[in-house]
Amino acid sequence: MRSSSFSDDANAVTSNNNDNNDNEEKKRSLRAKIKSRLKTHASREEELRDSEVICEKIMGMRAYREAKTMCVYIAHPKLHEVDCSTLIREALSSTSERRKEEEKKVYVPIVDDRNSNVRFLRIRDLEKDLEKRTMGIMEPTETDWRTNERREDLADLKDDERLDLVITPGLAFDETCKRLGRGGGYYDKFLREGKGREAVKIGLAYDAQIVDGEAEDEAIPLDPWDVVLDVVVSKSRDFYREKVDGE
Repeated sequence: MRSSSFSDDANAVTSNNNDNNDNEEKKRSLRAKIKSRLKTHASREEELRDSEVICEKIMGMRAYREAKTMCVYIAHPKLHEVDCSTLIREALSSTSERRKEEEKKVYVPIVDDRNSNVRFLRIRDLEKDLEKRTMGIMEPTETDWRTNERREDLADLKDDERLDLVITPGLAFDETCKRLGRGGGYYDKFLREGKGREAVKIGLAYDAQIVDGEAEDEAIPLDPWDVVLDVVVSKSRDFYREKVDGE
């Protein structure tokens, strides 16, 4: 009996490993397909126009309007990510043009190490608070030039504060709000283990990044550590995993 139990456990481990390997191969194949598609889907000017439309859609959402604290990425043109500049500038304007109760705290990512860790530091100015760092991506400076002190970290949020909204990049998304990243695992780890767990999670995509989850060669495999988003927004399509804050 004991020998049989050990054998069953070994078979289960082998099966799980095979499933993980199969998923990883499917992810690699889908990443290559979408990366190739993005190279020709639109000009940079068209991408920026589409990004404006997508940002306007986000700004009209209740989840954004009511957010006091939000995380949002800085897009890299070579990665063909939806550009969030319009959204970030609008959110930052709340700190100077609106009443105190309408202010938004805006945090942007900085890669901490190669173990899928990412921190989010607060910025107040899109042009002055960033510098070119990892892989040529613009990231917040560690030191705030205004005070010459350490920049405010999302981890420093007070006990009575919460993270309301996370705007995530990705390589591919489907209508069930599954997200395929680029393989680093940074966002999945943050959304699964960090302060992003309780926030509304919104993925931004060009239409070319929306895949057909019913098609065998476009279905996004879901591993136990992958996080499904709440909303996915592209220029022409919006997907909701479930009703989000009255949307």
